[in-house]
Parts: sequence; structure tokens; C-alpha cells
Amino acid sequence: MTDRAVQYNGRNHAAVFDAFDTEAHGSLSRDDVAMRQIVWDMFGVTPGQWLTRHADATVTVNDEEPQEARVNATPNPERPTIRIRMIDGDLPVPKFAHVGDAGADLVTREGGKILPGQRLSVPTGVAIELPIGTAAFVHPRSGLALRDGITVLNSPGTIDSAYRGEICVILHNTDAFKPFRFSRGDRIAQLVVQQVLSPEFEVVEGLSDTARGAGGFGSTGVSGVATRPGSGQAFRAAMSTVTTDARPGAGQTFAAAAARGESG
Repeated sequence: MTDRAVQYNGRNHAAVFDAFDTEAHGSLSRDDVAMRQIVWDMFGVTPGQWLTRHADATVTVNDEEPQEARVNATPNPERPTIRIRMIDGDLPVPKFAHVGDAGADLVTREGGKILPGQRLSVPTGVAIELPIGTAAFVHPRSGLALRDGITVLNSPGTIDSAYRGEICVILHNTDAFKPFRFSRGDRIAQLVVQQVLSPEFEVVEGLSDTARGAGGFGSTGVSGVATRPGSGQAFRAAMSTVTTDARPGAGQTFAAAAARGESG
């Protein structure tokens, strides 16, 4: 872990988690608003000061931004600047967790619950002004997807350059049994900014030929292991028999093909 530093402004209690590894410090509960303030008080941090958690797990408090933390966050002179309006000033500005990350963290400005199989539009408290020729895309967080079955329903959600409203994330709970509960300030999604093209469309009579042609869904098969030529044809023929012939025993053709391994 590299050094992490965060400045306290007297209101950004949740920002303490930017300086701490929450998995290594399980006693720091993001859900507990009081705990956030206690952490600042525990280290005697006053508004305007910087709290830094170093790679060796030590913690220091400084009146100015620590040089060692600044080195880890040296700005790239070629990085574009995106204007952002914080609808909720108490929430942290979207940031990249590590140098080189593609997605900046988005947090929720409200707590809530999503029942199994349900969806919910969750506000982030952020509005952005993207340069023309760019767009932002809202992606799911892999940790939430793995642990809780939470994804972004219209992934990736598209933020056009002309949009000036609050970014809201449509979260979907794919878990069949467990409700998903979240608290204000929780990281719920990632924002990826990319250059995009806005081409003109030209209507033509025909398109150029390619080796793939019109091959679409499943045209390349499923298995990554090479099979003998033509084996995929037997599989498709068997599938056709199963799906169109409801007579008893019609599925045996498919079962026989599968037994021979003709599933390429």
C-alpha cells in the first residue's frame, strides 16, 4: 500500500476512509457517522490539517500536504480537466484509487435498500461538464458484484457531454435471496471517461465483405479448445431437432451428439 493523505475541512467525515485501508482496519465502520468523527478526533486532526497513513501503517498529522504523499499523486500534465459540480458538498470528489486506474469512484448521497431482483436509481451528488468529443460511462464495482450480486443495470450507463444533471446510478440486485443495504457515502460504481466519435451515417446499398460476415450470437462457439472440423454443425443440427420437435425421444439426437463431444 502507498501513502494516503486526506485533508480535513471540518465536514468531510467520510474522507477519512481515503487515508485508511478499511479492510485492514475493520473497526472503522463506514456506516457509522459518529465513528468517522471519532477517527479525526483520535488523531487530533483539526480543519485544514492533513491526515496521512503511510505504507508502514504509521499515521501522521501535518499542517501542509505531505511531500511523500504528493509524490504518489504527481499530476500528469497531459491529463484533461473536467469541471464538476458537487451537489452535496459533504461527499468526496470522485477520485481514482490508484495511479493508472481507469475508473473514478462514485459514492451515494443517500442510504437505502434494494430487495432481491429489484432495481433502484441511486443519486451520487455529482454533476459534470464533459468536453465535446468525450463521454463518461458508469461501470459496476467488481467487489459489489462478487460479494453482493450488485451491478449497474444499464451497464455501462452513458453520460453525454451535453448532460448537466446529477449522475444517478441504476443499481440492480441480482441476488435471489439477500437484500442489499447501503449507506450514504458508500462507493457504488466507477466513472470512466473516454474519447468518443460522433460520425455521420451514410446509407449505402452494400457493405464490404469480411471473413466473419454476418456471424453473430454464438457464431464462434463456446469452447476454447479446438474441435474437429464440422463438429459445430452437428451441434446446431441437434439443437434444431430439440427445439422444433416435441415428439417423445426427439431430444435423443441432441444427447447423442453431446455424448460424442460434438459441441464446438
